[in-house]
Amino acid sequence: MIDTPLLRELRQEFSAQGRAEGRADDILCLLERRFGPVPERVQAAVRAARSDERLRDLLIAAVECADFAAFRVTLGS
Repeated sequence: MIDTPLLRELRQEFSAQGRAEGRADDILCLLERRFGPVPERVQAAVRAARSDERLRDLLIAAVECADFAAFRVTLGS
């Protein structure tokens, strides 16, 4: 297989995208287990998050929040 800087960059980008999607899925699964069906707007907002830091903050909020309203506060920030 040819290994070029462009191919390495694309592989890294797809890998990061896959990790972000996986973390978003985990956050949504956790919310569903704790509170029941996750509203579409919350799902869309979680899936829109891409940075590792933002996804980590959302995961912590999903674990610590008392309800969807409290999670939305973190989601909105």
